[in-house]
Amino acid sequence: MRNTLLLLFSLINLSFNTSNDSFIPTEKDRQCQTGNNTNIIFCKLKDNNEATEVAIKFINDYVKNCNRMNEQIEIINWVEGNSNISNSFKSELHTIIALAEKNDPEIGLGFDPIFDAQDYPEEGFRLSNFDTTNYYLTVEGIRWKEFKITMKVIKLKNDWVVDGCGIINIPAAKRALR
Repeated sequence: MRNTLLLLFSLINLSFNTSNDSFIPTEKDRQCQTGNNTNIIFCKLKDNNEATEVAIKFINDYVKNCNRMNEQIEIINWVEGNSNISNSFKSELHTIIALAEKNDPEIGLGFDPIFDAQDYPEEGFRLSNFDTTNYYLTVEGIRWKEFKITMKVIKLKNDWVVDGCGIINIPAAKRALR
């Protein structure tokens, strides 16, 4: 049993050491690197967990806002009031909305740019996939697994923020298929 556990931990450690993702440690991460390689792995996982938590909280808070029907906050005001969103995200959303309203004042965009759809999973989202190299993640509906959204997070100073979601700052080739 002891040998089996030792072998298992060795394989896990080896798989992390040979990964091709490019993790750039922050000052906070460097504090964890004073010991052996296990501490580096722990810090990397902790950092990735913080990144995905910010994204999941963002999208599920947005779902809650949209579910409030007549009391919901308009998309631009909701985004502007959220501190976990990059300025680039906010600027791109303003541009998308302004262009859509200019091109069609009656309908505007015709869909929600954060969801990249008209409908959305009202129960919220959970993490489906996270690319630790480029910091793109995919979320899927909790009860509507086929509904997926691509998101992007970045680290500004010491905090993770959402930099892209739906069609906002997400290249067409990276967006979830519809």
